[in-house]
Amino acid sequence: MSKRTFKEDKLAKIYDAEVVPLWSRRFGRMLLRDLSVPPKAMVLDTNCGSGYPSLDILKKMDEAGRIIAIDTSSPLLDEARTKAGKLSGKRIFFRSEASLPKLPFADDVYDLVIANSGLQQMDDPEPAVRECARVAKVGGQVIATYPLAGTFGEYYDLFREVLIKGDYKDALDRLDAYLTRYPPLEQAHAWFEDAGLTDVTSEFECFTLLFKSSREFFFAPIIEYGPLSSWKTIAGKGQQMQDVFWQTKASIDAYFQGSVFSVSVFAGCVRGRKGEKVEQVAVPADVSAEPHKGERASDRPERPGSKPSGRSGQGAAVEGKDLPDAPSDEVDALSGSWPLPVADLPRETTGHGDSGAKWEISDELNAPIEEPSEPGDFAKEQPTTDRGARGPQKKIAAEVPPPEDEEEVHIDDDDDGIESEMDSVTGEVMLGTDEIELVEGSVSVTKKPGKRRVKRDTPENPADDPDDDIL
Repeated sequence: MSKRTFKEDKLAKIYDAEVVPLWSRRFGRMLLRDLSVPPKAMVLDTNCGSGYPSLDILKKMDEAGRIIAIDTSSPLLDEARTKAGKLSGKRIFFRSEASLPKLPFADDVYDLVIANSGLQQMDDPEPAVRECARVAKVGGQVIATYPLAGTFGEYYDLFREVLIKGDYKDALDRLDAYLTRYPPLEQAHAWFEDAGLTDVTSEFECFTLLFKSSREFFFAPIIEYGPLSSWKTIAGKGQQMQDVFWQTKASIDAYFQGSVFSVSVFAGCVRGRKGEKVEQVAVPADVSAEPHKGERASDRPERPGSKPSGRSGQGAAVEGKDLPDAPSDEVDALSGSWPLPVADLPRETTGHGDSGAKWEISDELNAPIEEPSEPGDFAKEQPTTDRGARGPQKKIAAEVPPPEDEEEVHIDDDDDGIESEMDSVTGEVMLGTDEIELVEGSVSVTKKPGKRRVKRDTPENPADDPDDDIL
């Protein structure tokens, strides 16, 4: 811990007498405008300096309200305690604390959190905004004022010109990094929204500071005890720093000879309110339709609110049939065991035929059903593009035999050859008398008599099924 010096005490008094009226109060008036403090409020002032605007806010509060004001400068805090008088330690409490990397307070404590032009002194103001939002109560308000982009622009233009002429590339990089401390108003507004604050509003004002000459500018307390130390670091060390400032001083006097040197200050004020926390509830995946290897559907307990085990859909049991144990993870629907889950394609029972249950296979578009008149009379060409971006699909209705044994379908040699296209979601194709060849997502069919096995569920990629003799 560094020892406190007499110079620091002197600077604190100069800051309170010279800097606060010209700088802090200009920003503070925006912060205090239309400010209302609830009864019994708890208020936090970050980077409170010598007590402004904390002491002005205290006048707006009732006897039960309290203010915690923090700053890293002990001499400035002593100036604030002196001005607070008897109220210090009773209704307003000054503490030597830093705002970063984390405020030393719990979550949801304060009805009002303020930062009056202090965030600009930090290398990265955005985390400080998040900290202010964290310690605010739900419904509490966060208000911050900033010097915005363009502040001291007249000086920075001349300063940059000197660095460019001197080919001080490292100094130019340091200057660019430093100027990020002056955010555009839109960025300061976005910091509040990114911190989770709601009802965010922002405004700005512009005022000017006037100086008779370059010398008065550099030795004015608002500059000397403000950004000057940072400007020296940007310029470099030793003789380079001396050369940079001598040339900058000469540029100011040359450009503004016979007139005052005026610099603009753009003051921004952003307000936000902490809303209700929205808890993210993780919804576990429904594993009831994914039994373990060798487990029957009847062995699975029903989950609360789930459909009965006889529900329709991928992997549903045929009504009235007990499913035997599955011999492996990759199973056949007609063998009586559960298939692996593939695309979520809704299946609904539409009745029973002579040979068992009739199923309808449809996509999410709920296109009208077309019943085939012949086993080979299926939907014709379906327009497809990329997966998940397809045109209206037709439903395919087919008679499904009882699941005890696989059914051999006899092929009539007199059937005419047809061309059909593979369904873009399920990968199912119509089997008939033909030999099938897959060409770029479609199926070309060549007439060939023979027999084929029909499976009710075909894997999404037929080539991955070891028992599939289609391809």
